[in-house]
Amino acid sequence: MTIGPRLVAATGTLLALAACGQAPSGPDTTGRAATGGATTVPTSPAAVPEQPEDVAAPGGTTRCTASMLRGEIGEVGAAAGNRYATLTVVNGGEQPCTLYGYGALRLIGPGGEPLPTDAVRVPDPAPELVVLAPGAAAEKDLHWGVVPGPGEPVTGPCQATPERLEVIPPDGTEPVPVAWSFGPVCGHGRIEGSAYHAR
Repeated sequence: MTIGPRLVAATGTLLALAACGQAPSGPDTTGRAATGGATTVPTSPAAVPEQPEDVAAPGGTTRCTASMLRGEIGEVGAAAGNRYATLTVVNGGEQPCTLYGYGALRLIGPGGEPLPTDAVRVPDPAPELVVLAPGAAAEKDLHWGVVPGPGEPVTGPCQATPERLEVIPPDGTEPVPVAWSFGPVCGHGRIEGSAYHAR
């Protein structure tokens, strides 16, 4: 898998922090700034407005909802206890729709139970208005760790292995279920995600 410039930059930031002896910040559901300028947001499905009023969508275009989208996670890249992947969402509807921002993420176990999820917004790339024609796709960069964090088991899995990732589009409340076959997410479910960007 070829790792793009954004993922290379993210890797460099993580290695620099490790060299300074700084550990990733713990769960913070207040939206305050966290390590590297990232922010942690609640994993509640309640809609949090993301698209500013001054970001105008083309006339007659509505925001993408879960019922319009289908998603998948592509090949996962690995580096020193870290995993990198791209979440792709496709407009399966018959009309164009827009995405602006980050949305929300929730890890779900094999019995349908919510697993610990610490969804962190990464500021690069910044949010941009993405217009999806029918059949068109947008992407979101993901990063998570596989090394046990504080308070996690050091023998055996650090967390339960998810069965799926629920992806809630920006300004939405309903999830798009996406299959997960990449093992547990350590750091109490810490998973970093960029804003959606054009493919």
